[in-house]
Amino acid sequence: MSHCRWNSTLESVAAGVPMVVWPLSAEQRLNAVMLSSGRVCLALWERPPLGKDGVFVLREKVAALVRELMEGEKGAAARKKVGHLRDEAEIASAPGGPQDRALVVVAGMVSLHRKSHDE
Repeated sequence: MSHCRWNSTLESVAAGVPMVVWPLSAEQRLNAVMLSSGRVCLALWERPPLGKDGVFVLREKVAALVRELMEGEKGAAARKKVGHLRDEAEIASAPGGPQDRALVVVAGMVSLHRKSHDE
């Protein structure tokens, strides 16, 4: 179960954990839409309830979605998709991978910037 803040979303996807999402505010709704359209989660609503804060969700609906995520067809698809994304995240973050190379470039840029200001 996730409210879809960015860090917890990335952590779940990188760990290969599908989610039942229940966004509450701010960017959480956008993140939930991206996750549900990417088929890595099940959402507690079909469309974001624009302007409807304080909407109650029945525990039966939460239980049904968790059960579907763990045992159902949509859950199997979400587990498969998020497993694939986990594998891609491992490749990207491996030593010498794209994330590692990008970090080296950014660190080099910061180092050059600091040197130019120190002189």
